[in-house]
Amino acid sequence: MQEKINNIINKNYKLLLFLICSCFFLLSTSYKILNPEFIDYLSPGDMETHWLGWLYFKDTPFFQFPLLANYSYGLENWSGTLIHTDSLPLMALIFRPFSAYLPNLFQYFGIWIYLCFLLQGFSSFYLMNLLLKDKVKSLLASCFFIIAPIFLWRLWGHYSLLAQGVILIAFYLYFLNDTKTRTWGYLLLFSALINAYLTGMIMLIFACYLLKINLSFKEFVIKFFKMILLLIGFMWVLGVFQTGTSFMAGGYGLYRMNINALINPTGDHWSTLLPELPSADYDHDGFAFLGVGVIILFILSASLFIKNRKHLTIKKEYVILLCLGLFCFIFALSDNITLGSKIIFSYETPYIFKVFTKTFRSSARFIWIPHYLIIICGLYLLNKYTSKKGFVIIALSLLLLQIYDSRKAFVHFAMKHSSPTEYWSGAVVNEKGLVRTKPLLENQPFKNKIWNKVTSKYNKFTYVIPKNRPGDYFEIAFLAARNKIQINFGYFARYSKKNEKIEKERLVYEINKGIFDKNAAYFFWNEELFNIAKLTKGEYDLIDEIDGYKILLPGFYDKK
Repeated sequence: MQEKINNIINKNYKLLLFLICSCFFLLSTSYKILNPEFIDYLSPGDMETHWLGWLYFKDTPFFQFPLLANYSYGLENWSGTLIHTDSLPLMALIFRPFSAYLPNLFQYFGIWIYLCFLLQGFSSFYLMNLLLKDKVKSLLASCFFIIAPIFLWRLWGHYSLLAQGVILIAFYLYFLNDTKTRTWGYLLLFSALINAYLTGMIMLIFACYLLKINLSFKEFVIKFFKMILLLIGFMWVLGVFQTGTSFMAGGYGLYRMNINALINPTGDHWSTLLPELPSADYDHDGFAFLGVGVIILFILSASLFIKNRKHLTIKKEYVILLCLGLFCFIFALSDNITLGSKIIFSYETPYIFKVFTKTFRSSARFIWIPHYLIIICGLYLLNKYTSKKGFVIIALSLLLLQIYDSRKAFVHFAMKHSSPTEYWSGAVVNEKGLVRTKPLLENQPFKNKIWNKVTSKYNKFTYVIPKNRPGDYFEIAFLAARNKIQINFGYFARYSKKNEKIEKERLVYEINKGIFDKNAAYFFWNEELFNIAKLTKGEYDLIDEIDGYKILLPGFYDKK
């Protein structure tokens, strides 16, 4: 009977894995998000600006340079690329050729989430099958990766960071004995179209691979820097360096990991069995709770390892990964070491490392590498010191325990993605006090009929004075995007402060002189400049406060 079951699994493992990934996807989200016109789950939060980036990009020229330029979202002094709005460039490039045939408010993030579940499942299966050499065990092992809290946590909204399966692919390539350098290149370029943090982590694993294969120092340097140059060239084509936008920014030491992160079920969703431990402000990006099942797995496997350590030969490739895990753990802690709610130690990062700390300012995310190494190590050691039957019984028991322990998280995220209106009911969406009580399109503040004329008469919205992510930016930007109107503001992960200053000085000068763009509708949050505009406006200009927005509409009234 057991042999028959094994044969069925061995013949149909791909189908079974597909079904497992699909079941966990539905358990954690909702089939609704696969509908490209279902948009309510994208707001409020960072996802709304990721989606806005796509709404503007779909109307850009098909052939352009840089490839991901998004001029209408930010205009001269603010515009970046889809990378700067974290709008999943990979998916945008896939759907861009068909944009003329897509719904105006098309979203691809639901499809992406499903693909990430499949990526997580299949990449972890092939990785573990390489190590365990048993499809039944590997199928069971892959489930630990699919429901890893560190993976599911990204359902909060940074959907590009759900593609953690590419890290598992990198580990797979690491353990292969004959991986070609160009295969690493393909993986790195692929990850660059998703998120730079994934690229950075894969680059570290690639460096470890080069150490593993016993290259000379000269060969190591040549291969490593060839890959760096390839990435820089690719990012230049994509437009990462457009308009002088720096890929470096502050935040290192703030967006850090807490020492207790691996055992701390932060929030009230991640563990039924363990209590939440104290944490410090801004530790959220360092969420790395292993789950009760994996914690027990690691303790059990470590005990078996210690018991049998005399009979074990530790290979060089494992030592390299151990060093990688320790390095990433320390980097994730940053230069402000926190334990619980207190900073227990701080130090000054040497200047030579600033290029890394400013590029990867949210260093907490690098805990993903140690986190996945713990799962891999636990499963590998369990397999080494137990029989197949013992492995299956123990792993299955711990998996069920992990699912039970995380059940609140499944319910929480399922509600967020299936019933977002109910989920966000009563939540304040922006600083104007807009509350989410209705679907996204019905929850907009523009009630006056005058907006119909505004969106038909003007092709630009000018925010006075623009800044990165003004509090009410989404509602104005969303109105503009629905009507293909350019905007001089937005929300950008990176932007040029020099260009910000230029735009501010230009607007202040023009408003004081009464120089208004006849094609632009002006939205004021600066009270002083609004009062000046009342004095400098033209005879046929409208200046008023409508639906809570202070606006100036040049040439709104017809000349007599």
